[in-house]
Amino acid sequence: MTAHVEGLPANATDVEMVLAAVLDPHARLADAVEAIRVADQAPPVSFLPFRVWELGLGELTPYVPNVFALIAEGVRWQRVRGTRAAIDRALTWLGYAGTLEWQPTRRRWWNGVQLALGRFRDAEDPDLDRIEGLMGLSLPFRSDFMRGFRGYDVRAAETGWTRTSACMLSDWSGARLHAATIAPHRQGASAPKWSFGREWLVDQAAAEVDLTALGVWIEPGAGSPLWSSLTVPWSGDISHWTDSADVIRRRAIATALDGRRCWVRFEDDDGTIGHARARVRAVAAQVGGEYRVAGQDWTCRTDSPTAALVSALTRFGDGFGDSAGAGRTATRMGLLFDAEPVEGLKPAIPWAGPYDLAGGVLVEDPPAPDRLVAETACAIPFGRTVREQVRFLLRL
Repeated sequence: MTAHVEGLPANATDVEMVLAAVLDPHARLADAVEAIRVADQAPPVSFLPFRVWELGLGELTPYVPNVFALIAEGVRWQRVRGTRAAIDRALTWLGYAGTLEWQPTRRRWWNGVQLALGRFRDAEDPDLDRIEGLMGLSLPFRSDFMRGFRGYDVRAAETGWTRTSACMLSDWSGARLHAATIAPHRQGASAPKWSFGREWLVDQAAAEVDLTALGVWIEPGAGSPLWSSLTVPWSGDISHWTDSADVIRRRAIATALDGRRCWVRFEDDDGTIGHARARVRAVAAQVGGEYRVAGQDWTCRTDSPTAALVSALTRFGDGFGDSAGAGRTATRMGLLFDAEPVEGLKPAIPWAGPYDLAGGVLVEDPPAPDRLVAETACAIPFGRTVREQVRFLLRL
C-alpha cells in the first residue's frame, strides 16, 4: 500500500490541520484505492471485457485467443499500427512469424502485400482467419493482404514488366478459404490466397514380393542373368556385354517400371480417401540432378539406374470435402499400379476418388490381406490450402 502524504504546508494552523484530518477520505477509501491499482495491473477475469473496451482493443478480440496477451501488448501494437512492427507483434500473439513482401510499384496492384510465414500453419481453422484479420488491422490503410505462403510458392509469370495475362500463368499459387476478405475496412474485396506445401518421403528397398506382383522381379546372381528370365522387351536395349549381372538386373527392373501407370492411394480407418496420379522414373544419384530426395541429388537414367522414384503432388483441396468425408487424415498410403479411371472419367484426371479407378495390382502377402505396393503408415491431414508432395524412393 502506498504511503499517505499530508498536503498541508508547514505553517498550517491547528484548525486547518483538524479540518484536513476530519475531511480526509483516505481512511475510508485506502483499501478501495489500492484494490483499483491492483485490478488495473492484474485485472480479474470478470474485468477483462471492460478493460479491453477501455483500451480500445475490441476490434482485435475476434482474432486474438489470449485476452491477457492482448491487454498486455495491445497498447504497444496501437502505437506502431500501420508499420511492419505492428505485423510482427500481432503474429507473435498467434505463435507465428513471417516476412513481408511488397508488390513492385510499377504494378497496377502496387499496394498488395504477401506474407512468407516462418513455419507451416497449425490448422486452417481458425489460424488462417485470425492471421488474415490481424494483417488487415495491422497493415497501412492503403495496403491489401493478398497472399500467405509456406512450402509451396509458385509465382505469376512475367514477360518484361507485364504479367502473362488471361491464362494459368497470370496468378500466384494458392486457394481461398472464402470469397470476400474479413478485413472490416475492405468489405467486398477478394479474400487472400493461402499456399502451403509439405513433402513426404518413403525410402526403402524394393521388396521381392512387390516386384513379383508387378511381374518385374529378377533373381540376383553372380553371373549374367538368363535372357529367358528378363521381362522387358528386347527393344529396350537393357544389356551390354561389358555390364555386370547386378547392373543388368537393376536396369531391367527399372526399365520395366519407368513410365508405368501408377497412383498413390491414401487410406484411413474408414476406407479409401482417394488416389493421386503419380509418375514413375528410373533414377540414379548424381550431383546436380533434377530431383532432390533423401538428402541426395537424383537424375533420370535408364542405362545405370539404382532406384525407381515414384512422385505425386496433390492439388489444393484434394482429400478434403470428398463425398466420403471432409478434413480426413490419411493413416496409410501405398502404390497402385496399372489402375484405370472408370468409364465416363477422363483418362488423365490428376485425382481419383475412392471408387473412380478400376483394376490395379495388389500384393498377395499371406497371411495378411492383399495390400498395396510399398504400403506404409503415415499421418497426412488433408486441407483446402495445402498441396502434399509424396515420394517413394524404391532402391533396387
